[in-house]
Amino acid sequence: MMKKLFILLLIAVTAAGCKNKANLYIKRTFSGKAPATLILERNDIDKYVVIDTAKIRKNKFSFKTRITEPEFFQVRTGKDDFITLLAHPGDNISLSFNGTPLVDNYTVKGSKESEQLRELDLRLIQTHNSLDSIRKAYQSLSGTELAVKGPALENKYVAAVNRQRMHNIKFILENIRSMASIKALYQRIDENTYVLYQPRDLQYLKIVSDSLNAAYPESKNVKALTADVKNELNQMYVNRLSKIAE
Repeated sequence: MMKKLFILLLIAVTAAGCKNKANLYIKRTFSGKAPATLILERNDIDKYVVIDTAKIRKNKFSFKTRITEPEFFQVRTGKDDFITLLAHPGDNISLSFNGTPLVDNYTVKGSKESEQLRELDLRLIQTHNSLDSIRKAYQSLSGTELAVKGPALENKYVAAVNRQRMHNIKFILENIRSMASIKALYQRIDENTYVLYQPRDLQYLKIVSDSLNAAYPESKNVKALTADVKNELNQMYVNRLSKIAE
């Protein structure tokens, strides 16, 4: 009986080990005009590491790599044309591209969190387009028009930014144990402005950090988030002390 139990335990441990370190498959097709190659890169916190390059033959491509934890990847054609995936060990991800730019012309299956990243990107693109339209309208105003129409356009701009902010907060709270929420934390309105731009939004970084630490304590992405939260909290305390000193 003990021997049989030991064998069952050994099988269970082996199965768990295989599950924690498994192949990741990414494949599928282009239905529109295809580039010559696609590049797969892994996000290593402060840099992207090229994992594989796939030549596209008859509009088909595939990638294969091994991962031991949830990882963020980019599939790209060039420097500024890419999509982001969030893959787990054992995932078999299917991508369908209709053309380029990639982010506007793809669907993803086999990875719920990669689908969520796509939705986050598309929503932010819509906001960027709306803000660009408002900005152009504002810049086209003459001096006399600016006093009359300017305030309304400014309010419209702020409202669009706040809608995006509330969308990301809602996403974070609904997906608090998903690493996709990391993307929602760090999206930007522009080069200098995060979607979560208000000082009190630091609470969402803390909430996500605590939740993901419980679910993925060994993940390098979660560790990086935790370190960032500590840095932001320390800076907040320094700023408060400076104001008190003044």
